Amino acid sequence: MEPPSLTWNLHLSHGTSISHMEPPSLTKSVHLSHRASISHIERPSLTWNLHLSHGTSISHMEPPSLTWNLHLSHGTSISHMEPPSLTWNLHLSHGTSISHMEPPSLTWNLHLSHRASIS
Repeated sequence: MEPPSLTWNLHLSHGTSISHMEPPSLTKSVHLSHRASISHIERPSLTWNLHLSHGTSISHMEPPSLTWNLHLSHGTSISHMEPPSLTWNLHLSHGTSISHMEPPSLTWNLHLSHRASIS
């Protein structure tokens, strides 16, 4: 998927998957629900919001972004994240895990709840 877009919203439901996303966008929102997955995300974006729910997974994310918000819920996982970012917020809930994070960032906020982990 490679749409040039100013406003780009993704609402992915049960069992949905995206293997590669590279759209240049100014406003980007991704809403992933039960067992949705994205294997590679690599886009320049000014505002980038991720709302991940039960069983969602992202294997690689490399977006240069100014505002980057992650809302991860039950059983969500991210295996590799390398975004250069000015504002980077993580909201991790029950059973969430991130195995690798390498962001050079000026503002970095982590909200970790029950059994969330970063290795």
